[in-house]
Amino acid sequence: MLRAYVTRYHLPPEVLFLSSLSAPSFYLFTFYMMTDPKTSLAKPRQQVLWALAIVLVDLWFHTRQSLYTLFYALFTLSSGRFFWLHARALLRQRSSYFRNTFTVAVAVRVVFFLALGAGGYFAYAQFIHPRITLHPDFHFQAISPAESGIDSQLGNVLNEVDPRVQHIAKWVLSVGDAIAVGDYDNDGLLDIFLTNPMKRPEDRNALYRNLGNCHFQRVEIPALREISFHPEKYGLVGGALFVDYDNSGAQSLLLTMAYGKTRLLKNMLPVTGKPEFVDVTEASGIDEHTVSIAATFFDYDRDGRLDLFVANSIAPYLPDYPTPTPLNIFHLPQPGKGDPDSSRSPV
Repeated sequence: MLRAYVTRYHLPPEVLFLSSLSAPSFYLFTFYMMTDPKTSLAKPRQQVLWALAIVLVDLWFHTRQSLYTLFYALFTLSSGRFFWLHARALLRQRSSYFRNTFTVAVAVRVVFFLALGAGGYFAYAQFIHPRITLHPDFHFQAISPAESGIDSQLGNVLNEVDPRVQHIAKWVLSVGDAIAVGDYDNDGLLDIFLTNPMKRPEDRNALYRNLGNCHFQRVEIPALREISFHPEKYGLVGGALFVDYDNSGAQSLLLTMAYGKTRLLKNMLPVTGKPEFVDVTEASGIDEHTVSIAATFFDYDRDGRLDLFVANSIAPYLPDYPTPTPLNIFHLPQPGKGDPDSSRSPV
């Protein structure tokens, strides 16, 4: 529960709490390790304190990485307890400790396992994952948002989805920043288009014009305002591509949509002389509901015109409905007569 609270900005607390209770590692720990006389403490009070210590160490490890932290915590505390018991025995027994503990059989086992461990480490370090030292002639330097002009803030879209899927909102949303790079104004400098469904509406889809020297200026795209502020109607932009799809000499924008229609924004620079974007989705013939975070252009028939391939991450329409029913996690259909199963949610 404490870990769920600490990571509440990354996941809804109930998601992490419930997933931890249903995880295989939790069952292994609870029903095997905690009840095995050879690996667990004898008294219930000691077991509770031992479990609490594991949870706290697991929480600390979780701030460093997200995978297998429970097993690392178990290994760390078990190793610490092993050395502590031997150190306590040494202090109490002193000279007799070595006679009672390190018999010939034990010494042979210790030597064998030390040799086995050293050999395994050598094989891993030399052959499986050798360490390579490189000295590149460049380095990366962090540039602050105040200097670069690129900044954004988190939004509240996780709480805007249909209540029936809020517990898995992080997985059904296209989580993660997407970036497209291209010279949309033909000034010789590469510009940046950023999208992140988790950001607040005004930062969800952002075009940054390159001013040079790692400085960028935010440029508003009126055609995207409604899309950014109303994901329940238009879906969320999951990816973007700068592309000269019509051989006009200007970079247009393709936006892949999660739970909405893929959008094509035409760059009007060759027509009006200004780098402005106009939504030509319907006129282009790609006006179709998608759940996509990936797309690519290529000339598959070699006619000199770029063709479009859009990849859906999951099925864009709900199955088994009598009429095509788009999957929209913001407004799932209510159970009713004629549905595949009117007794439960469609997801």
